[in-house]
Amino acid sequence: MPQAQGTRFTADPLTFIVRHQLWDGNVQDHVDQGVSIDVAADVGGKEISLLRFNCFDIERSYVYGPENPELATPDRVGGGMGVHCRMDPIIDGNPIGWTIRILGQKLPKMIERAGYGQIAAATDLDAMRCILPDVEACAREMFAAQRNTVKHNRGTEIFEAGNIRFGLEMRRQRNGDGGLAIHVLGDVGGSKSKKYVEETELLAFDCFWQAAHYHYGPRNKNHRINWDRTIIDEPLDWTFEQFESRKLSAMIERAGYPGIAADLDLDKIAAVLPALKRRAYEMYAEGERLTGHKGLPLEFTPESRRRIARRCWWRPRMPSAAAHIANGIALPNAAASTNMAAHRLADPGCNGHAVSTFRRCSPAAGQGGSGRQFRSAGSVPVLVARPCGCHATAARTDFPRTQPLTRSRDTRC
Repeated sequence: MPQAQGTRFTADPLTFIVRHQLWDGNVQDHVDQGVSIDVAADVGGKEISLLRFNCFDIERSYVYGPENPELATPDRVGGGMGVHCRMDPIIDGNPIGWTIRILGQKLPKMIERAGYGQIAAATDLDAMRCILPDVEACAREMFAAQRNTVKHNRGTEIFEAGNIRFGLEMRRQRNGDGGLAIHVLGDVGGSKSKKYVEETELLAFDCFWQAAHYHYGPRNKNHRINWDRTIIDEPLDWTFEQFESRKLSAMIERAGYPGIAADLDLDKIAAVLPALKRRAYEMYAEGERLTGHKGLPLEFTPESRRRIARRCWWRPRMPSAAAHIANGIALPNAAASTNMAAHRLADPGCNGHAVSTFRRCSPAAGQGGSGRQFRSAGSVPVLVARPCGCHATAARTDFPRTQPLTRSRDTRC
């Protein structure tokens, strides 16, 4: 995955850069995703990472001087720049919390060990410690909200096998890649007799003609591994080998669904496999007849893909009195409220998203709420901007003797 620009926090001469990272197996490194925190500074007119902390699902490590050619880990397999060290997930606990704690206690010494003594001496410890809470909050939010997950179609042909089912689909992406997809599905909430049952994709095997890969927990951890086509001649053959050798239980457990794995009916799955396999190869052949590539249909097949969350959770605040005066807007009385009418990302090029128009009412600053609803008689539009990059169109409404409805939860964007 291309490296994101990230979110930056500056405490001169240092810059802390928080990025979401997605590693695909057999591409970047091992399969993983999470957040990296870089401590960077200007070195010879170029921004250089002095330290890097990898706070991932699996990879929990930190690197002294990741871009320092004069620094290397002795006897490290694979070589590479920098001194690589490991966090202990048992002792150190949450990697983001550990990173922030260590930065607050040991940052100058760590920068000096990375080979940048002058920058270590110039570090403003008070300014650095002042922004660390913001760095931590950003990293924790990014770890949860920007996780790469995907919601595929369930398949056009379904084969029931006890507490799971298999879906077959001929898929074609916009870039022309595609092929046969096998979806392993299960119910994670409710039961088939309930209208609120939630079917979730546990595993996905995308036997594409170019970028063939498979997913552990597409809607959970979404650890994605690309097949090494030098040793895996045919991804579909490999997939059925795993099914027939009863590897499904271990794979579903790794995907994050141990309860479903424990309840698998292996005999039922074995009974369904012949028909599933026969139909899969028929669809494989159909794609080759139509397009020259196994399992690839003629037309693009749209899927229900979850947006990678550029969400923020925040409480809309009233514009200041100075802002009202500057904009020629009369100050409302003490019973004023904010009526949120629309919300968007400030930068439409950053995976912008649209949300339905909604209305949220909150009491003005310093005012309690009575729990009574009210109706809008008139409003004045203003613009509310947040540090996260979100803009919201808001309206100030005036109600002389009516308390607004108290809002007890954040507004989800």
